[in-house]
Amino acid sequence: MIKMKIIDNNKLLDDCKLSKDIIFLDIEATGFSPKKDSIVGFSCASHFSQNKARFTQYFSFEEKAVIEKLLEALIGKNEIVTFSGDKFEFKFIESKLEKYDINFSFKDFILTDIQKSFKVFSKYFDLKENNRAYIENKFNLNKKNSYDMNSIARVLKFKPKNKKTKDKNQADEILFEKQSIDVDDIRGQALLELSKHSEEEIITLIALYDVLDNFKCSHSLEIKKNTHLILDEYDLIGDRLQLVFRADSYHKKAVYYNADFSEISIYKNRIIFTLYIKKISAYDCLSIAYETDCGYIPLIIDNEIIFENINYLISKYKDYFV
Repeated sequence: MIKMKIIDNNKLLDDCKLSKDIIFLDIEATGFSPKKDSIVGFSCASHFSQNKARFTQYFSFEEKAVIEKLLEALIGKNEIVTFSGDKFEFKFIESKLEKYDINFSFKDFILTDIQKSFKVFSKYFDLKENNRAYIENKFNLNKKNSYDMNSIARVLKFKPKNKKTKDKNQADEILFEKQSIDVDDIRGQALLELSKHSEEEIITLIALYDVLDNFKCSHSLEIKKNTHLILDEYDLIGDRLQLVFRADSYHKKAVYYNADFSEISIYKNRIIFTLYIKKISAYDCLSIAYETDCGYIPLIIDNEIIFENINYLISKYKDYFV
């Protein structure tokens, strides 16, 4: 009989080299609505030694306890890596922090969303879709097991009700009784399966991060000997282009405004350039160009990043962060 209410798992992952300041995170919930659904657990991985990572997971039907354990795991970390944190993890967690009146903010963390990064560099990897299963298959990251997530979520949401009360769970309750199924047993089994699924999510998340990191490093900009900038992502905001770089070292928080109205924001090892750009459309192709004294230079053409032009542009401002 599996009547577990808590899964508290800690172990080491071999042949896994992680930076000391990064934590890889996956949360699991009973659905996709931060207001209606509950967080039932999380898995994470962080640096332990040169070739080992510490894997931690905590699953429980006590949502507040899960949140508190998760926040403990984040202590001492600067960057949180998720697959789709912008759409899922961070929205869920922030909603629950408000629900339980827990004073915590992600503003001091660097938040890396792998799905968003793959979208930025999709042309280089020939990605036709941006969902997780497609991307994992693209890089032959096959999970050991498959899980019926809809069934797991349905079981985890189920709570026995008074038979006099008609609600959406009543049919499930009658079904369980007819089949002589112990509700605690089946919910415990669902929680266990979800924890195994979450562990595999962390393993593939690390692998996807490595794929991206190797590509980004191959296009790094050397601004001085042994000092590099790596383009992590970019974002178009109206008539501005935001380029997000990762540096080799950490810097004091600062913001600089230039005569051309560009902006340089520095925080830890992140350097963000915000530039005013011109969008040029021709033959169903969109180009993003930056105006210089010698005319416009293209930075992005049809989603293809012109690294040499971006590197040339950024090198002019290297004195800010060298």
